[in-house]
Amino acid sequence: MLRTALSLILSILTFSVSSFAQNLIEIQLPEKSREALKANQKVEIKDDVSVKFYNRGTLMGDLPITIETRGQTSIKMPRKNYSIKGHKGSGLEKTILSAGSMDPLNIKNRISYEILQLAQVPSLETHLSEVIINQEHQGLYMITQAPEDFILANEKENFDVVLRRRYDDQIELKKAKKETSPEQIETYIKELRSLHINAKKKKGAELMTYLESRLDLKAYFRMLSANYILQNGDSADEVFFAGKRLADGSLYFVAVPWDLDDTFSEAMHMSNIPLNFNSGSEEISRRQMIYGFESRLDRAISENPQLLLAYLTSTKNLLETISAEKIEAIFEKVERKLLPYLDNPQILAAGLLDKPKAAYVKSEVLADISSKKMNLLARIDAMKKDLQDLSPADMNRAHKNSTIKNFFGNLFQKIMFQTTQPKPNGPSNHENGMNP
Repeated sequence: MLRTALSLILSILTFSVSSFAQNLIEIQLPEKSREALKANQKVEIKDDVSVKFYNRGTLMGDLPITIETRGQTSIKMPRKNYSIKGHKGSGLEKTILSAGSMDPLNIKNRISYEILQLAQVPSLETHLSEVIINQEHQGLYMITQAPEDFILANEKENFDVVLRRRYDDQIELKKAKKETSPEQIETYIKELRSLHINAKKKKGAELMTYLESRLDLKAYFRMLSANYILQNGDSADEVFFAGKRLADGSLYFVAVPWDLDDTFSEAMHMSNIPLNFNSGSEEISRRQMIYGFESRLDRAISENPQLLLAYLTSTKNLLETISAEKIEAIFEKVERKLLPYLDNPQILAAGLLDKPKAAYVKSEVLADISSKKMNLLARIDAMKKDLQDLSPADMNRAHKNSTIKNFFGNLFQKIMFQTTQPKPNGPSNHENGMNP
């Protein structure tokens, strides 16, 4: 599992489970800059911005920073997602402040990252903190290290690049080590794009061999299993791929999921749009335990009998390691770390539960967590029963889309990719390593 030392801010925000300590991030900037941050587009402010970190009322740090708004659809929300980074020499790495437009108390995110760790899927460490900007309370945020920094700091794995998969399996660069040349970066991008294209071209056992030589397929299977367990309603373009060169010179990738605020979803992503890959696929999803077919790689697993059987076998083995007691422990931990903040009326007034509300009610929040736990336990139990007698005959669960659905599904993915690209007046592509 990918692990690394956290940045200064995460060290500050770390507290013992039993302490019930509260964290506070206070950001100050000129009022004109504050108004600029409210725009529904990506904005970066470098000058005259400072942050103070408090733990249990004690000032832990006071630093000059750069602050930037983040997100695609979430950029249009009143409570923005931010990244902050200390000025040179401050020791503060790029850090993500997630408001969670789909998950304003970050309950789903926190549960989901814990489930990923239980499933031995590479995942981030997360923390909670109140956020105040210019004396205006912003509610509760989830704090994480930037995924690309988290991945590249793993000295054991020695990854060269971090790529992100977008809609239509387009690949963009998020970050690379300084010693990785532009030519090497382009090779990684082309290789990962080719992996997704070839996943739909190669057949039978050849496809399994091909993928295993280029991708940590076991880890990818576990991620898919976790997505199905969690009903992750938007996962296709929320995956990072860490790339490295093996001893024989070949390129190899490990998938790292990110942004889990759309878990516990009642339907797969855009399944209400006719002829989208997820539309009318509910029964296929149930039989195959795959919660979404928008990526070519996921459709290849769905369509290839040998690959699907390997995936279902992996899922069965994973489920055997997940007990009700472990799930109970995860929910108890999430609730215990959230409780100190639920007595703060400013946090309770911050916005949404899982549907529009004027304010949170503590009892309803706790009831929602309990409901999610019961639903998750029931889902896992149903999956275990379905896979109890898994055999080679279950390769018949494989399913291929019609030519018409493939045409319109691919067209929709291309449209989604084009409409979710950063605007030209956003941060420079050089900074983020975007691939046009």
